[in-house]
Amino acid sequence: MGVRIENNDKLRKENPFTVPEGYFDNLTEQILSKIPEKSEEVKLPKVGKQVSLMERIRPWLYMAAVFAGLGFFFKGIMKVTSEKESVITAETQDSTSDPLSNDSESEAYFTYFENKYYEDLLAERLNGY
Repeated sequence: MGVRIENNDKLRKENPFTVPEGYFDNLTEQILSKIPEKSEEVKLPKVGKQVSLMERIRPWLYMAAVFAGLGFFFKGIMKVTSEKESVITAETQDSTSDPLSNDSESEAYFTYFENKYYEDLLAERLNGY
């Protein structure tokens, strides 16, 4: 490791790169001689790309296809939804045709919870809570 540190110090003190004598004297003239004059510049006419009719219409066709697909999609959903609604309305009409059925169901529901409540109260008193 000691050798490496000595080599690093030596390299830091000396610049290993040199520039040839007189390199920067004619540099500007050499660069300018390689640049062409403005009068020699040739202007080419601008030619636009030929766009076919199909390339112009294609984005509009894609957009129309998307809207048509969405229309069929939503039409199908509305058809399924309307069928479900008709089934639901038929079921509700059947259940509402017997007005006593709902009352008897709700009565049974409330008596079940009332009995459950009394059982819980009885269990609390027996257990000493």
